[in-house]
Amino acid sequence: MGNALASGLIDLGYFQESVSTTELIGKKQNIAFPEISNFGVMIWAARDSGTPADSENSSAIFYDLLTRIRRESWAGYFIYISSAGEVYGNTGVEIANENREPSPHTPYGIKKFQHELLIQELESNNKLKTLILRVSNIYSISLHDGGVIGSILRNLKHGDRLEIYGGQQQRDFIDIGDCVKAIIKLIESKSEGIFNVASGESISILKLIEQFEDVFSKKITFELDTKFDGVTTANFSTNRLYEKTSFQPPGIKKRFNSSYKLEELETVDDQ
Repeated sequence: MGNALASGLIDLGYFQESVSTTELIGKKQNIAFPEISNFGVMIWAARDSGTPADSENSSAIFYDLLTRIRRESWAGYFIYISSAGEVYGNTGVEIANENREPSPHTPYGIKKFQHELLIQELESNNKLKTLILRVSNIYSISLHDGGVIGSILRNLKHGDRLEIYGGQQQRDFIDIGDCVKAIIKLIESKSEGIFNVASGESISILKLIEQFEDVFSKKITFELDTKFDGVTTANFSTNRLYEKTSFQPPGIKKRFNSSYKLEELETVDDQ
């Protein structure tokens, strides 16, 4: 997400400087952020919340940055990339808009929401402006996609093993290019507050597999473990995003169609 957003800003001619949290974590020493007074805008796109598999992640760096903002009374524009699915929790059949009370129930979602609250508290006590973006499931039509889309494509292309946990859980998939476009439009309009960045359409993982089978006219074999303890329903409103930007990100059903060919996946992957 961070790399894609940085590339999008560079392509539009915006000057930017990025800081790798991976390198900072690896140094195991005091965090060496650039002088924050030099920046009018800061975008936090790192996965700052701990997970059971990685309890530390980059949370310490995030807390250090907030401390510096508070101490130095930084009054710029702070954009925070959050998670729609994890923060809202199960939406059920209802459509979750930005006024819905968050109900996270995973360690990652709980911490993400806590970080949102820290940012809002910081905003109320300082002169900075904030934009919190609750992004849904990002994907790319690429063999290198790190989620279920990439796993399915690698199965189709190379016969890689495909494991599915649950299968009935719904996800709102948004193409990473569309996600970056929406975020940049919000930044350019100097939007503040909380915005869902999603397609507004959800699909179950098993239905997604069926769609891939239809597109490529090929049966997908996979191992299914029906046990699943995560978020099962994800329905997000994009009304506020559209009202502000006049942009509606298309759902995966519209983005991914029969124009893709198996033999062309490597080409698509390199673009």
